[in-house]
Amino acid sequence: MSRPLSFGTKVKDPRRTARLKEWRRNVGLRPILEGLEDRCVPATITWNTTIAPSGGDWDTANNWVGGAVPTINDVAIIGLTSAGTVTHNNSGTSSVLGLTTNGNTTLRLNAGAIAVGFGSTTLGGPVNIGGGTTVSFASNSSVLIKQDQNITVNGALTIAGPGASFVIEESSGTNTAGIVVNGTLTASGASFTRTANGTDVSRLLVNPGGRLIATDCKFSWEYLSLADGTAQVAGDLQANGFDLPIYTPVSLIPMLGENRRFMDINLIEGFVTAGQTMNLSRIGTDTTANLRYVIDGFLGIQAGATLNVDAKVLIRQDQFIQVNRNATMNVRAWIEAEESSGTNPSGIDVYGVLTATGAAFTRTANGTDVSRLSVQPEGRLIATNCTFAWEYVSFANGSAQAAGDLQANGFDAPIYAPASLVPMLAANRRFTDGNLIAGSLASGEALSLAPIGTDTTANQRFVFDGDFGLLTGSSLAIAPNT
Repeated sequence: MSRPLSFGTKVKDPRRTARLKEWRRNVGLRPILEGLEDRCVPATITWNTTIAPSGGDWDTANNWVGGAVPTINDVAIIGLTSAGTVTHNNSGTSSVLGLTTNGNTTLRLNAGAIAVGFGSTTLGGPVNIGGGTTVSFASNSSVLIKQDQNITVNGALTIAGPGASFVIEESSGTNTAGIVVNGTLTASGASFTRTANGTDVSRLLVNPGGRLIATDCKFSWEYLSLADGTAQVAGDLQANGFDLPIYTPVSLIPMLGENRRFMDINLIEGFVTAGQTMNLSRIGTDTTANLRYVIDGFLGIQAGATLNVDAKVLIRQDQFIQVNRNATMNVRAWIEAEESSGTNPSGIDVYGVLTATGAAFTRTANGTDVSRLSVQPEGRLIATNCTFAWEYVSFANGSAQAAGDLQANGFDAPIYAPASLVPMLAANRRFTDGNLIAGSLASGEALSLAPIGTDTTANQRFVFDGDFGLLTGSSLAIAPNT
């Protein structure tokens, strides 16, 4: 019996339901048009060596094959068939994707700018960036500087990282290549590397008046040189890894502290000036493991100045640190003197005050060079718990030594001193030869020579190294086993 329909009941039609499902599927699969990114295939634009075999103007269309100056999507190739110069004289900016030159080609900017994109660049000849002009390289650009070629920056060179790389070609020759900065080099996130660790020299030179501004870069060329008189200012060098020796005046040391790591920091000839305090400290925000300061030229500490040494120092052959009168040097680290088979002296001359605490004075080898610590007239050495292993330590007549200045030290080097200083040596751990320089005991003065050394007296010996006199009323006592 049929069931009566109640009010509001809907009758489902199976065919209608099927059509509805099919329609929904078709809508979901309906094709649409999607826009694609614009793509331009880089073109290679080559210098026309038939028309201009030895160079010419960059912006002259006929100097390029095809009669068109390269643009931002083009790789410019300049291979002069005879030595010459391609000049950029337009005051505007010429943009290219990449650039290649050969050994016959000098590229010189007299005006304007050249902007190089992220393509590959090979510089087979020199580049001269004139004053007021700019060359820039984009992030991820790759630049190869061939052997014996240099970029000379009299204007501005800008390397906008990250990912930009400057590679110098090195092998077993004696070629010199790199970047010479008389203007401004600005680099961010770039790497400066070389193809091999050869005998060629790859270097970054910042000359007087030049300026290096670098952030988050890696420097791995042969060396970086910051000349005395550069235009560096605080904050120019930040978060860089210096995997190469640096040559710099001592005055620039405070500007290096905010970088990640260092190797040798070579201090060229110069002075810590009056009123200045200079710290040779452990710097490197990532690591200090390979840091060493190298005295590569005479370093003077002027009256009223202070030098604090808290990191390893090497003094090169024939180089000295001179502590002038009324100057101070404080040492709490290891100072090593370079020695080999020559006759070069090196060391520290003290006319002011040298204070050393827990320091070690050693040498690279037991050679024939002479490493010395010389306390001059009016000079003073205050040392506690130090090791002295240079060629010798000398105290001149008239030095300003006082009782208690020398405590708990190991003198593994001969000492040269006037007899009056002998009583001031007794509170130290060990000695070798104590050489008494020429002099005399004054009337009423008494001197006792007895074995000294709180740890050992085994190697201790007094040596009369010059004429020695006993004036009327003086006395000299020599203890047994002395």
